[in-house]
Amino acid sequence: MKIKNLLDKVITFFCERRLRHFCFDPENFKNKEFENYEKYLPIIKEHYKDAFYWHGTGRYHYPYGKQTEIIEDKLDLIINNGIIPRMDAFVILDEETKKETVSLSNYRIYARCYAEVHQYEKDSFLYEYGSLKFWLRFMFLLQFIEIMRNKPIKNYFRRLSKIFENDFSNDVKKWLSTIRNDFGDKKISILNISLRGHKIRSNIPNNYGLLFGIKKEGVSVFHFDKAVEVFETRSDKSILLKDITHIEVPLNKVKETEEFLKQKNISLQVIPLEYGEIYCNDLSFQELI
Repeated sequence: MKIKNLLDKVITFFCERRLRHFCFDPENFKNKEFENYEKYLPIIKEHYKDAFYWHGTGRYHYPYGKQTEIIEDKLDLIINNGIIPRMDAFVILDEETKKETVSLSNYRIYARCYAEVHQYEKDSFLYEYGSLKFWLRFMFLLQFIEIMRNKPIKNYFRRLSKIFENDFSNDVKKWLSTIRNDFGDKKISILNISLRGHKIRSNIPNNYGLLFGIKKEGVSVFHFDKAVEVFETRSDKSILLKDITHIEVPLNKVKETEEFLKQKNISLQVIPLEYGEIYCNDLSFQELI
């Protein structure tokens, strides 16, 4: 991401300082949960080198846009069909952009936020480099500034008013319906997600985040909105299994995921997501965003 002006620089300066509070304490390597980090480090470096894009989701989903008890195994669906495009509230900002897409990012930390909201509400990552609350507010600020840069000036009001319309709220709720089935008639806005989204987690027991690394050549890029594209890239075609470099899951779900892939005869490297977070401690703030 390019820091464009003084306001961007001020925001990133203070956020970079705040991020230091989340740094991994090397003393934690004495704990058995993190004792294998050094063994995974060459694997992480190898697969991160090939991962140009990232996609965050969850192991289990409710069907899109439905209040139901039915639960789908998202990993099984991806193995069989790839990561398929679908309609998304964050793309439908104009009539001409009503198109099914796959949400991707050049930044692992952004996709990790998507993976994190899929965690079962009573479970947390053992370690995260920057809380979901921290990253959501930082990214919302920069994306909001990008909206205000759109020209002509009428676009400011058109886009902002669109975000607060009921139709957009319903689209956001449809997206969230994949992780929770108890929103009912509650109105959910993009502001709720940006400022209070860190409180949203899946209510599917045993659900956990999935973070996929994806090769550059496997993505058909679809351009749609400069503000969202500050951190997001969209593909208008499915991401096939052959174009996935690896998968990251919470440390306590690694064996379960490896066993599942083995049963499906799928050879795909599984990396503890928390180890990826530790590795990110060595990246500059500019590299993270």
